[in-house]
Amino acid sequence: MKNITLVDFRGWKLGTYTNHSALGPIGLEYVASFAEEAGYNVNILQQRDQTTEVFLDQILSTLPTVIGFSANFTCNVPDTLSLARRIKNYDSNIVTVFGGWHASAMPEELASENCVDYVVIGEGEETFTDLLNCLDGKQDLMTIKGLAYKYNGKVRNTGKRYIEKLDKLPFPIRKKEHLEGNIILPGYPAPSQQRAVAQISYSRGCPFQCTYCTAPTVYQGKTHFRSPSNLVDEIEFLQREFGTNYLFFTDNTFNFNKKKVLELCDEILRSGIDINWFVMCRPNPDEETFTAMRDAGCSRVAFGVESLTAPLLSELNRKHSAEQTKESIQIADSLGMITRGYVITGIPGEERYYRTYEDYLNDGINTLKALANLGLDSIKVSIMTPLPGTSDYFRHKSMIFSDDYKLYDTENPVIMLDYMTPGQEILVRNTLYREFYASEEYRQHIHDKIARFPHLKQTFDEYRTWLNNMDVK
Repeated sequence: MKNITLVDFRGWKLGTYTNHSALGPIGLEYVASFAEEAGYNVNILQQRDQTTEVFLDQILSTLPTVIGFSANFTCNVPDTLSLARRIKNYDSNIVTVFGGWHASAMPEELASENCVDYVVIGEGEETFTDLLNCLDGKQDLMTIKGLAYKYNGKVRNTGKRYIEKLDKLPFPIRKKEHLEGNIILPGYPAPSQQRAVAQISYSRGCPFQCTYCTAPTVYQGKTHFRSPSNLVDEIEFLQREFGTNYLFFTDNTFNFNKKKVLELCDEILRSGIDINWFVMCRPNPDEETFTAMRDAGCSRVAFGVESLTAPLLSELNRKHSAEQTKESIQIADSLGMITRGYVITGIPGEERYYRTYEDYLNDGINTLKALANLGLDSIKVSIMTPLPGTSDYFRHKSMIFSDDYKLYDTENPVIMLDYMTPGQEILVRNTLYREFYASEEYRQHIHDKIARFPHLKQTFDEYRTWLNNMDVK
């Protein structure tokens, strides 16, 4: 029987401009639960505050025969490969497997690495367990779909694999240590009151084809859902076993199917459970849907604003208008939800509308102030990053000036623009972020929101303290 260790290296961290949540490794938790149901012993390790040396010792102390590495975020791949090389140098018989978003987008590239034995492509629960069966001599490698691996001097790719019936999957394995310390900023409950914050999934995939996103590459427009009753059963389990009071839905676009959203909200209300949750939505100003979500416990919603310039939204293949964005923020704000906007800077094509980066900066500041007036509570400002495997990666390849994946974190520029230097891109990002939170429009909005919804005062007090500690005044 194989001894399996699943590893999330550098995946748990807070950032200043983009990542304001630190959460457990739900992908590995799903893979582990499916493998354990098949009879395998699985350890899950997530690096948090440990040094690399301490974390490596923790991995090796599990005496692994197979190690599965999370390769979700492109920016973490170089360090994860470095860790895999050290493990292979320690014991070349340890089988190394990579999976996740980046792995599914670039399987041949990863599989060609000497320290990588197999790459899981697409949804990995069934594929990884089939591979374990193969390594145990119970299954023929050639019959397994969803893998890339070296074969006769080349990389063999057996294609993506999808799981249509999500209810058949066991609940993700939850470890107390992977729930403690998780945080969502800003959130309700406030971080000091959040308990065993967990990720949960209602659907997988996305029907949209945004040019910067890896979902079209991985899912190719496919989407599939769990049943509402199955999801509510998992919520009840999390509350019973760990006291969870806040959830993050990992769904790429939670609200694209109104019928499914209303069914889930009805099931949550019917069950009588009291839970707060956070979702990512497309800007679709449907008050009935947002009201149902709020009534069922949705306390925070994030919108893919990206840009308020219609041609740039078209450039990104975003299927919403600036007016829909504004109306959606207003509706969510009026219902007392915490609102968050995802904004992208440095989009190729912007040079047609701005002569200088100063023009771009001034327009961006005015836009964000307007969004604050409309009810936006927080922002994520990302620098345009052509993630490998996305449409933008291939469209803008001639503009990419660095192939160092460590820079592909949406906080560093990797595209050379005509009207901004990389240094100016960083300056614009920093300035937009600071100006939004320092603006009188934002301060007045938060003051008014707390007056309308007093229960949010602690949330915004703690968020302001965190911003100040991050030197965002």
